[in-house]
Amino acid sequence: MEPERNICVIGSLNVDLVATATKIPVKGETILASSFAIRYGGKGANQAVACSRLGIQTNLVAKIGDDDYGRQAMEKLAEYSVNTSTVIKEELESTGLALIVVEEETGENVITVVSGANARLSSEDVLRHEEAIVSCSICLLQLEIPLDTVKKTIEIAKRNQIKVILNPAPFQLLNDEILYGIDILVPNVLELEILLGLHIPDSTWYSNDDSETAVIFGLVDRLQRKFQNLALVITLGKRGCIVCPHMENKHLNAFLIEPYISTHHTVDTTGAGDCFCGALAVGLMEYGNLLEAARFANIAAGISVTRQGTQESYPSREQVEYLLKDNQVARIQKLNHIKE
Repeated sequence: MEPERNICVIGSLNVDLVATATKIPVKGETILASSFAIRYGGKGANQAVACSRLGIQTNLVAKIGDDDYGRQAMEKLAEYSVNTSTVIKEELESTGLALIVVEEETGENVITVVSGANARLSSEDVLRHEEAIVSCSICLLQLEIPLDTVKKTIEIAKRNQIKVILNPAPFQLLNDEILYGIDILVPNVLELEILLGLHIPDSTWYSNDDSETAVIFGLVDRLQRKFQNLALVITLGKRGCIVCPHMENKHLNAFLIEPYISTHHTVDTTGAGDCFCGALAVGLMEYGNLLEAARFANIAAGISVTRQGTQESYPSREQVEYLLKDNQVARIQKLNHIKE
């Protein structure tokens, strides 16, 4: 079957309860928030909205509870033109919730997730909606749903030669079966640390002669040699991302893609990583090149953090493409210390 021009997202759907405060509380501390809002999220739903707002038909396979939160979330997804015919209602279960505190000045946040119905999205549910996977161009996954469900989705996708992007968040240990099955892994630095089993100093990514850099990329090199179909896109937050495409001639290549820095201040980073992942999938479909896709995603995520909210902060296709025309925005640089 020839895949259609769409993206299938399999993942979580949450309602976000967001408090904004002058600081993020430490353990045992009570603070007063300056505002409160109910927003709609979950890594799966967020990534689906990001794809849809960027102009690509997007199907979401997810699970909600039989409650008002779930009904409201479905209405919101419909506003963003996400296909929700594959979202399943779980009786006697609550819709997933995320409790978020956002720091006013920096936009940084802390998040606690109550999985609810997300924990009930099963392999059998995925099999019921297998058609949504086998008819897509790209399958996008995260880890707020059971790992067995992720494995079954990868199995279906690879059997049908569908490209798989995995955002390993929140991080769980990934076995060889999963890593062999995915095409692009999109960890942040903390997730990469766990994956590689070492601490990565913040300065490491920007030093062309740091011996620690050689150690880290040596481990990335080993990872890609073992899983030969695996490309990595390592997100660095406000510093952009590192892209390690599929190996060519058995040599590791790595590129730094600069962040898009807006003249507007960062106000809310909630969901920026999900915006990046959705935009990466869209960019890959549009340009067929991982570096250009990551540049597209950097710009989309850079726009999102200048706006309050999560899904409502995600940009349109036109907004991203306008900035793409400027070759000085989110430039791609080859990392010279990676030896060929």
